[in-house]
Amino acid sequence: MREAVIDGSAAGWRAAARALLADDVPPERVAWRVAGDAQGALALAEAPVASRSVDVPTARVPRRFLALTDRVACHRDDARWHRLYRALWRLTHGEPHLLQVRTDPDVRPLAEMAKAIDREVHKLHAFVRFREVAGDDGPAYVAWFEPAHDVLALAAPLFVRRFASMRWAILTPFASAHWDGAQLTLGPGVARPATDGDDAEALWRTYYAHVFNPARVKVAAMRAEMPLRYWKNLPEAPLIPTLLREAPSRVREMIEKARVAMPAERRTADSGSAARSPQRPVERNAARAPAPLDVDGCEVRVGTASWTDPTLLVPGLFYPAGVSTPEARLRYYASRFPLVEIDGTYYALPTAKVAALWAERAPEGFVFDVKAHATMTGHPVETAKLPRALRDLLPPSVAGATRVRADELPSHVQDAAWRTFLDALAPLSQSGKLGTLLLQFPRWFTPSAASADRLRAARERLHDWYAAGHLAAVELRHRDWYAPRLRARTLALLERLDFVHVIVDAPPGHASTVPFTPVATHPRLAIVRLHGRRTETWETPVSVVSERYRYRYSLQELTDLVPPIVDVARRVQGVHVVFNNCHADYGTSNADEIAAIIRRRDELRKSGGRNGGGR
Repeated sequence: MREAVIDGSAAGWRAAARALLADDVPPERVAWRVAGDAQGALALAEAPVASRSVDVPTARVPRRFLALTDRVACHRDDARWHRLYRALWRLTHGEPHLLQVRTDPDVRPLAEMAKAIDREVHKLHAFVRFREVAGDDGPAYVAWFEPAHDVLALAAPLFVRRFASMRWAILTPFASAHWDGAQLTLGPGVARPATDGDDAEALWRTYYAHVFNPARVKVAAMRAEMPLRYWKNLPEAPLIPTLLREAPSRVREMIEKARVAMPAERRTADSGSAARSPQRPVERNAARAPAPLDVDGCEVRVGTASWTDPTLLVPGLFYPAGVSTPEARLRYYASRFPLVEIDGTYYALPTAKVAALWAERAPEGFVFDVKAHATMTGHPVETAKLPRALRDLLPPSVAGATRVRADELPSHVQDAAWRTFLDALAPLSQSGKLGTLLLQFPRWFTPSAASADRLRAARERLHDWYAAGHLAAVELRHRDWYAPRLRARTLALLERLDFVHVIVDAPPGHASTVPFTPVATHPRLAIVRLHGRRTETWETPVSVVSERYRYRYSLQELTDLVPPIVDVARRVQGVHVVFNNCHADYGTSNADEIAAIIRRRDELRKSGGRNGGGR
């Protein structure tokens, strides 16, 4: 039996594993031990050992396995080292595609461990709460967290990006992370520190009580998302039992208030008349949309990227009973939010008739941002969805194709698509409810001279659009645009072309994920689009589009986003915050929540109190 003593890190395990492979030591002949572990050699797994191949082992393994070791090494299962070596042995002895067999008895446990680590990283991001402590060099912030696994090294980089200008430390029983404003240092774990609460905890309690919805109490779901073991470190946790206990009476009170406040004609119509429709929609338009938030004179509008996603239309989820027609849904949505982004125009060119209905059904003060059609940004186009007039212009080489890249269309067809799109929005423009045009370029639109020319050509096509006082925004979807050597040039190009820069928050780790870059390129407007952070579906084909965006931001994540949004707002006249995590009520709920955080922050500032939003 060969004993392998390691330091408990992925790098230490890899070094030991390389030595064992070089000596051709099979898994069943290795006992793994972490230096300093009082329990001695780790127990071997009882699963049957795979038969050994006669192939000569090599050190070549898939990159996916290296990434897997980084996550599995953080798990607290003592058998993790042995399981990793068994998989490595098989990968290097005739089974190079082993990881593709998800049901394999050596692969499945590793995948489950990695999934548990990803989940714990998410929980750490969501439930860390910083407390301010005084220091010789000014204030610093300290957080204590008790994860189930040693995930701090994986989770800390996000806090570096979010709080780059602050000094902070995150302490856990397994490890600690310290950021001094310039360098991240990882150290050993510590015992629970004695820290006093600060004003930020009062802010969290006030905010949580404000956004708690007694009509949506789902205790089991809440405990699944926020397990009880985290509650002791959350300043808002003491409120939860009281809020749950009072929820039934608060729901009854809400229903009674709604009944009393209902206009007389609506109460009569709903009183049981046999003549009425069983799902009579709200027919009266609100006088005005909700007012935008005022951040130091900047109008901040918050909304979502759709009001018609099928997962949002489940009765009672967002829309009340009886709000079941397109007209009623838009009117109800516009009574809740001052902004919406129309994304259906990406798939099908709009018509003036439909745009006129949007303008008619939305109240004064409501704003529509409109997403450009695929032909305008180089995406694939479904030819069957093009208007007949455009289909007749298609050359024979593509006329019979089901899908065609917009770049493959002749210039006169592209010109016609642009004219059709912009002309159709005239009713919105005339109503004063037209916001900005969103040009979202595909992920294969990478930095190059040709791409810069493409942006210039788009701006030229929008000459009359800008002359009418409208704006257009650009969302780039490849991270190379924001590489250190190109970031300033990218933003300068957008500024020269008078394009609004779209600030993006999206799942990390993909080529199509650009870094969160809170910089405005136009004095009138900035746009923040929040796609969620569901990494596993971001670049994976899905049967239902909303699955890609099935991610609900936590209150902590929203709080982290507010300071950079407010900072941008102080530099422009308006900001549009658009939640594109349009799955069920995730987007609408997050829109309500971030608006409440911004509103509460402003109230604290005006009252002279401290705010904790920039923690």
